[in-house]
Amino acid sequence: ALIPEFAYVRRGKGRWSYAVGMHGTVGTRYDYPKKPSVGVNSDLFAEVTIMTAPLSVAYRASDRLWLGVQLMPGFGYFRSHFAIPPYTPEGVEPLFKPRFKLTGPGLTAMGGVSWHVNDRLSLGFSARPPGKIWMDGSSLTPTGERQDTDLDLKIPAEASAGITIRPLDDWTLAYTVRWIDSSSFGESKVRF
Repeated sequence: ALIPEFAYVRRGKGRWSYAVGMHGTVGTRYDYPKKPSVGVNSDLFAEVTIMTAPLSVAYRASDRLWLGVQLMPGFGYFRSHFAIPPYTPEGVEPLFKPRFKLTGPGLTAMGGVSWHVNDRLSLGFSARPPGKIWMDGSSLTPTGERQDTDLDLKIPAEASAGITIRPLDDWTLAYTVRWIDSSSFGESKVRF
């Protein structure tokens, strides 16, 4: 999937600014064919795409201090097929081969601060609490009937810090570190 990334920022009245944008995560795709020679007798496929459309507002508290918040509504797409059990003896069919496509809305938010210490040094910090994407769809049961299938995908908490230095008038150096609680992805379960 191709997701355009953009942002539009507009100065408001007084010390306020507003922005709207779009971004997403793509390329999370696992596509492994079966390889009976090594004992893997079924395919595994999983693909996830998440896109958000952030709505932002910033306030210039002073000439050197900016505060901002962002509400991030989103949309998730998850498609997968695999076998249960995943490994079977040569020539034995898996008990069940779930296939599903799940879609749904999501929501998270973010807040941040930017401090221009002086004309050559700026510091920034942002944080995002955990969010969620509520996806649902259907899948086939072993009997061939359709069943409801859903996933509450947990969006991990995140914290970022950055520094920008201008050692010379024509030089700008920037560095950012980011922590993401990626362990929360393991807490998201597909329910059949």
